[in-house]
Amino acid sequence: MFSHKVFLEGCTNELKRICDYFVEEAMQDDFGAETQK
Repeated sequence: MFSHKVFLEGCTNELKRICDYFVEEAMQDDFGAETQK
């Protein structure tokens, strides 16, 4: 039987990775903007 729990955990792990990536990019953008002033 297909386990929805495992599926959801996989999705949240993937989303977390994507979120972490965007947060990192955003922080780098902020840092770059600060240093360019």
